[in-house]
Amino acid sequence: MANYHSGWRIYHSTVVIGDQVYLWGGQHKYLSEVHETISSSSLVDIFNIRTSKWQRRSTTGNPPPGMFRYACTNIGKKIYYYGGNCRPSDCFHNALVELS
Repeated sequence: MANYHSGWRIYHSTVVIGDQVYLWGGQHKYLSEVHETISSSSLVDIFNIRTSKWQRRSTTGNPPPGMFRYACTNIGKKIYYYGGNCRPSDCFHNALVELS
């Protein structure tokens, strides 16, 4: 993906593991107006601090249900997401999900 950039985003969280910043979810131009779809929520944007380049990777398994306004942290190389809500009905989620 030459010259990929994640674009604008709000209500998201990031974690840093090594030289990489992991970014998932948030409100952005690709977010569906209906309840979150697998296509918009199964992608993780990664920024490499050393090279200043973005890349996008797909995930496997079930993505977290809350696309924005969630809490996020990491322990080692595992990333944890908790809670969040989604559009258009402002549904709120109470789930802890691991991304490794």
